[in-house]
Amino acid sequence: MHCPKDGAVAERPERLPVVLPQDVQITGKGGSPIADVPGFVNTTCPRCGGPARRETDTMDTFVDSSWYFLRFCSPRHLGGLADPDAVHYWMPVDQYTGGIEHAILHLLYARFYTKVLRDLGYFKIDEPFQNLFTQGMVVKDGAKMSKSKGNVVSPDDFIVAYGADTGRVFELFMAPPEKDLEWSDQGVEGAFRFLNRVWRFFQANRATFTTASARPSDLSAPGRAFRRTIHETIRRVTTDIDEFHFNTAISALHELVNAMHGFATESLGSRGRRGAGESPRGVDRRAGPTAGAVRAPPRPRSSGSSSATGRASSGRRGRSRTLAALERDAVQVVVQVDGRVRTRLVVSPEIAEDRLRREALADEKVRPWLEAREVARVVVVPGRLVNIVTRGSGSPA
Repeated sequence: MHCPKDGAVAERPERLPVVLPQDVQITGKGGSPIADVPGFVNTTCPRCGGPARRETDTMDTFVDSSWYFLRFCSPRHLGGLADPDAVHYWMPVDQYTGGIEHAILHLLYARFYTKVLRDLGYFKIDEPFQNLFTQGMVVKDGAKMSKSKGNVVSPDDFIVAYGADTGRVFELFMAPPEKDLEWSDQGVEGAFRFLNRVWRFFQANRATFTTASARPSDLSAPGRAFRRTIHETIRRVTTDIDEFHFNTAISALHELVNAMHGFATESLGSRGRRGAGESPRGVDRRAGPTAGAVRAPPRPRSSGSSSATGRASSGRRGRSRTLAALERDAVQVVVQVDGRVRTRLVVSPEIAEDRLRREALADEKVRPWLEAREVARVVVVPGRLVNIVTRGSGSPA
């Protein structure tokens, strides 16, 4: 309890136990409901005999959150803590993400509660969470951002000035999620400029996304290369998000936006030089909804600027389209002679190893290095490398 004269005071043994009141109104307005029961709160100090107030927080905060995940499985269940069938269907939680303090507080309590409930026969699960990912802290002025240190950036003021998406992109891009993030006003400005650049691009090219998509065979070499960039971004962002590499996912989006600007400038601004069968508008139409969809996790609000213009590929058909787009018409193969690069061949990715070996040996830049030597071995790494190992002496004149 707290006494205005003596401060924090412990109850005397002869006055124990302190019984919690029964006439409590659960209003849901926040705070402890027993704080609104004067008969419990108001008491006398056992030391000075003056008026005192009892403590109304009867449990540690983390204890309160040590079982909520079980209740989430059946929030409308009226027959107890949670419906066992629902708990056994949904639990354990696939992924647990939290700061380092959770490992010794909430996580510890949650595991303890789960095992106690298991031992009491309520549920059959042994562990509440399957995987743990410990995220870093936000640091400002060399210290963890917290109200007690007075170094907190007000989210309300920040959202008014920059928008919520800027905060998301900045926090996810500036550091890997497992590392601490140093708050930077310059970094925030950079994220804000990037989002505005994307917004202006889509607004300026909105009509582009209403044109029918072009077939890959109708595109020029730059068009096919840009189409491949789109689908490489889909694959990179998907993989990075699955592996919690949010910063590299956003980096891939930066590269996609740069490619979109470059392609639009080169192709849409040079229609007089465009081939008769090329349709850069069709390529861009694919880029718009794709960019909107892959940007949605870090910036859900403003991603609608592009996704509203069309639908990105999804599901089995979308995955098949992406894999097909990632197939190259040609690949570059490095040719080495005794470990030194002598030339590079551009060949079909489906070329047979025997043919690739013959083309490497017959290449005009390779032949001089073989004239006075004997080919001992040819190592072929399909799609990447041909290494010719020789023995003897002599080199090109």
